Amino acid sequence: MKLLRSGTTASQSLTFFIPALDEWLSSMTPLPRGLLRLLKSADFSPLAPDACFGQLLAGWPMGAAPALANDHPMAPEASSPWVVASPIKLIPDINAVWAEPLKDPLPESVYQELQVFFAEHGHVARWLGGSDLYLKLERMPKVTFSPLESLAGVSVDVCMPQGSDAKHWQLMMSEAQILMHNLDRSVLNQATTGLGLWFWGLGQMPARMGEWNVDCVVAADDTLARVARFLGIQTYSWRAMPDKPIGRHVLIEWPIETSIDAVAGDKRLGQWLGQALLRLRLGRMKTLQIASRSGLWSLSRRAVWFGRRHSH
Repeated sequence: MKLLRSGTTASQSLTFFIPALDEWLSSMTPLPRGLLRLLKSADFSPLAPDACFGQLLAGWPMGAAPALANDHPMAPEASSPWVVASPIKLIPDINAVWAEPLKDPLPESVYQELQVFFAEHGHVARWLGGSDLYLKLERMPKVTFSPLESLAGVSVDVCMPQGSDAKHWQLMMSEAQILMHNLDRSVLNQATTGLGLWFWGLGQMPARMGEWNVDCVVAADDTLARVARFLGIQTYSWRAMPDKPIGRHVLIEWPIETSIDAVAGDKRLGQWLGQALLRLRLGRMKTLQIASRSGLWSLSRRAVWFGRRHSH
């Protein structure tokens, strides 16, 4: 509890980023104590699920790709549009095709083949040795991608790219799947057949660099941490949370297990929210926010005292 007792005493705003909140709300799972009341009293603003990190941190709909492909915003190519291409395992069923991300990198020769493939389509692909490829684009396409996390428990068809440029990316997904299917068995053995690529994290640096929405991030997820560090925001790991004042505008990513049941009864989250609401009520903080990947709920001191009802 040290962060809420002393670490954010000077904070003007505190944001809890809860990645699983969308799943909780859509499944009608009981929320931790205090959270439902807070959401009903707060002002709601929609977020773009694949660009929510940029919106939360910088007020700009930037996906994670620029930060993952470049180690600093002043890098020569950091201002270009980027998108992540992640290998996925495709699992066909009678009525749908499911997918799950690959945890381990594919053989290097596969990435070399994919780099040639993307070059033929006019895209420069950067491989940094991990599981993913990063594509540098000439312009921002008119397409919306779904984040990699959206594939959990749903058919691939539900999450396909949308927009006027979507057909190009859907075609590349199909052709990449065929390419990997046709690779020699000595490169991709039987255990790794049925592969495809998933595009996500499309983003471009803000046109103007300046003050961001937050000046401190406590991250449980490596992707959020890398985006925050890329923007020059002070970043701490959830496991190494400081016990001293850390910023005026703080964002805390709440670490959550994939099991909804394990989180719905999380008493610790309820306790943290209770302390934050108390500080807001006493005027020690101006704004308390709850964020999911698709929305931001903002609660002011006035709303705590007088209450407001909103439809979300």
